[in-house]
Amino acid sequence: MDTITWNARCCFCYHQIQRGKPSLIFATDSPELIGVAHSSCSAKKFKYERFQMCPPDYLSNDQVSFLLHFFPMLYKLPGGSESNTELRRCVASMIWDYPSSMTQSIKYLRDLRERNRDEPQQYQGDLEADFLNFLGQVQKAAKEKPANVEADFRKTN
Repeated sequence: MDTITWNARCCFCYHQIQRGKPSLIFATDSPELIGVAHSSCSAKKFKYERFQMCPPDYLSNDQVSFLLHFFPMLYKLPGGSESNTELRRCVASMIWDYPSSMTQSIKYLRDLRERNRDEPQQYQGDLEADFLNFLGQVQKAAKEKPANVEADFRKTN
């Protein structure tokens, strides 16, 4: 299993990452980990999705595998002005607190909806059931095709 850590090369500028908040870079159209990048290098790369680490931090192989499959599946959900975009908005919001948002995902969803109760929420169907179904599909894909990568930024240089 590979470990991404300090001194890894940025996939955009190719300089070593020695400090700051590195970002794991994922493809949005297929389950692919592009690499790791400086937060400043990845900030304007809209072709990719990024997960910014907040050192000292660690993501296990299971967590990286989840993210690997999460982003392409997220981008397949209805978005923009399409109907039923509420599911995509809720799922996308939980990534801000990942991985802790996964421990009580329904509580996280309910709290999110409560905080945003003034916004129109039109969803045809059962949002909670579809939310859990989406997370289950991502988890299943992550178990079937793991990333075999962990990200460990706990150690100092």
